[in-house]
Amino acid sequence: MEKYINTWKNSRENVLQQESHFLVDKEVWGPEDLPIPPIHNHIFTEIEFVAEGDCVQKVNGHTIPCKSGTIVFMLSRDVHEYLSFAKPTLLYSLCFADDMLPKEITDVLYAKNTAFTATFNSKECENVKQCFEKLLVEKENNEQYGKLLVQSIITEVLIKILRQTDNSDLKIGNAILRNALKYMRENFRHPITLIEVADFVHVTPQYFSKLFKTEINITFHEYLRNMRLDYSMMLLNTTNMSVTEICMDCGFNSSSNFTKIFKERFGVLPKDVHKK
Repeated sequence: MEKYINTWKNSRENVLQQESHFLVDKEVWGPEDLPIPPIHNHIFTEIEFVAEGDCVQKVNGHTIPCKSGTIVFMLSRDVHEYLSFAKPTLLYSLCFADDMLPKEITDVLYAKNTAFTATFNSKECENVKQCFEKLLVEKENNEQYGKLLVQSIITEVLIKILRQTDNSDLKIGNAILRNALKYMRENFRHPITLIEVADFVHVTPQYFSKLFKTEINITFHEYLRNMRLDYSMMLLNTTNMSVTEICMDCGFNSSSNFTKIFKERFGVLPKDVHKK
């Protein structure tokens, strides 16, 4: 198993130092190219587009065979790696901050709350490829209105992706809840509390607690716990970090409590997942 590379801090610095808050790259990888990009995650949204070729990726422990036209969409806490390249493969990578998206798009993406894939036909594949090429040009430019143009191109790519999936019931319309979930996604690895999040969205803890339970159908504490447990399961399946390291990295302050609630959620001990 490759050593896990945690890029939360690095990706924050790299993206935010760009005026337009995005990074885009284009590379060709083949069977002879080593080392393959290691296991990693980002604090921002990431898109990997296979424009030409054939490769295998893994996201959150799930293997994804990719061909020309496959696009993989990942949120900040998703864990990603490449497993192999069967032949020379042209890849476009895009990483961007939330301020690059209109609210209508973030509503859908935050509600989906997990990685997903889409595959385009040859015509749409060429259209998406052209979008990435435009982003590469804008990456090198500092012209007036550049950020607006980049925002429109990224939005176009995301709309193309979302049209390949069923998102009819995914929209979060409540701005308070939408902002709260965004804050939780960015900070769940720290010891955040309901009071802290309620204060962030400028409502009372009592109102926030009731709103959360009504809209999400589980309590704030259950949601936060499940978010941390899901992330810990990803790390157990995709890294060689110790159980104690994962416990701490996921926001738990007690290994014994972590082990107990992990067993309750998944029916298996963390150490047993590591052995698989």
